[in-house]
Amino acid sequence: MDYDKGFYTNNIGNRLKEIRLKNDLSIYKLSKILGISDVSILKNERNETIPSARILILYVNYFGIDGHWLLTGKSFNCN
Repeated sequence: MDYDKGFYTNNIGNRLKEIRLKNDLSIYKLSKILGISDVSILKNERNETIPSARILILYVNYFGIDGHWLLTGKSFNCN
């Protein structure tokens, strides 16, 4: 998926929400998949809390997304 063209990509919480919505997952269902609380997901998506490294790794591994994009909103380019 090309998340760089997404509507919500201006902050990490919005990128987390974008990933969830593009994969047609409710907060509840994602919480069960990742093994974290639905409240934690909601607070991260609302930018009320900063997601821990553990949560970011869960997203990267489960969705197969670029960790650099998740943190910065920009694709990593080695060139």
